[in-house]
Amino acid sequence: MDGYNVTLFAYGPTGSGKTYTMEGPEHNKGVFTRSIRSLFQNMKKRDYNYEFEIKISMLEIYNE
Repeated sequence: MDGYNVTLFAYGPTGSGKTYTMEGPEHNKGVFTRSIRSLFQNMKKRDYNYEFEIKISMLEIYNE
């Protein structure tokens, strides 16, 4: 929110819970959903003073 770039990174062996942690099930959303929701909530609080540009991308590398 203050001009910093952010990266969410999950690393580990297959079956260690990366997808569950980052995406989560329907009833308990993961890090991705909660962080984006928080970002937009904070934007609404500051919208009278700032102009925002949001870029989101996702990359998954599987089996090297």
